[in-house]
Amino acid sequence: ADSLGIAPPGGDPLSWAYFHMGRWAFGSSVWTPPVISDEAASDVEDAVGVPADSAPTAEKDPAAAERRLLRWTRAHRPADFVDWTPVSHPDFPGRVVEVGGLVPFARWTPPAAARDSLIEGEIRFLLDLASLLPRVAIVEAVSEELGDGTYRVTAHIANDGFLPTRTALAEELRRPRAIRVELETGGQEIVGGRQIQTIEALPGSGAATELTWTVVGRGNGKVTIRAGTPSAGEDRREVELR
Repeated sequence: ADSLGIAPPGGDPLSWAYFHMGRWAFGSSVWTPPVISDEAASDVEDAVGVPADSAPTAEKDPAAAERRLLRWTRAHRPADFVDWTPVSHPDFPGRVVEVGGLVPFARWTPPAAARDSLIEGEIRFLLDLASLLPRVAIVEAVSEELGDGTYRVTAHIANDGFLPTRTALAEELRRPRAIRVELETGGQEIVGGRQIQTIEALPGSGAATELTWTVVGRGNGKVTIRAGTPSAGEDRREVELR
């Protein structure tokens, strides 16, 4: 809910992205009119004729949040509200029709003096948020000679981000796609382990899982490990067989 206690409507793109697609989805209203304190509300009530009220609760009073918005608007930006005025409407002859209310986008348009600071704060928020997102990383990849041209290749696939690669809901939906790990052999033969493997999900903050392959090939040859998912990026690591 915003500062007026108004909850976002359902069916919005963020809700769809999270509940239907299993993606991390965040939103910021950037700015909403601040709630006027009880003391200031009394002054405004006297000045603009809008009654004071307690914290808005939709169950008890669905119009409380609207009155708070109206009180702030009339106190700080009176031009943003057009008084309701009777008009003659050809589609409703003989009936009372009024035009007025808040001008378009008034609820979400910040004061000009506050815009620079709001933009700076929003940019910091977005950068901090981006730093928390999941990131697939191959943190270690080594080979071990077993003899007779046979090598064990071991890789640790990690999530370097703070958030997990999948939400709990996404695991039920089985989307976005699991982490796909592929060993590109460059001509060597894989005799142990699957060339393509999947990791359903990795918790955040450096959680990792180990995968191994057994490869038959020539010494000083190379293999390439690729790991990635659309929701957390991709990483690759080249390993020399030795």
